[in-house]
Amino acid sequence: MLNRKKKLYRWQPAIRTPSLPIDQLRLGDLRLACEMEWAIEKDGAPLVFRMFLNAIGGFCRSGKLTVSIPTPYLGAKSVTLVQANRRLDLPLNVGKFSFILPIHDQTYSDDTMIEIVYDEPNVNLRKPNLSTINIGF
Repeated sequence: MLNRKKKLYRWQPAIRTPSLPIDQLRLGDLRLACEMEWAIEKDGAPLVFRMFLNAIGGFCRSGKLTVSIPTPYLGAKSVTLVQANRRLDLPLNVGKFSFILPIHDQTYSDDTMIEIVYDEPNVNLRKPNLSTINIGF
């Protein structure tokens, strides 16, 4: 906890399997990042909200919530969840900087990959995305 006013600082966990290509993410890394974010944020959440989340299975484990994950760079063209021969196109938000991930779905293993295709193929010309994980109902 910081001894500063709320909203003056922003943080997000940065968990990434080192051997992955720049345009891929690992589902297990994103699940861990979600759990870390909630572990820190829950202390500042109202008691009623914490009780609600506990009742539905948790911040990152409930199918009743939507988890929006930011792409590492702005301008994503498509995002696909890939496990063996199983592929699922994930919806991008309107600004193309985050996608809805079924993070709670245990039929996908932690080793499931998320492939991201960007409008800009040259990684050096892409703008980094500074958004954080968002949860919605």
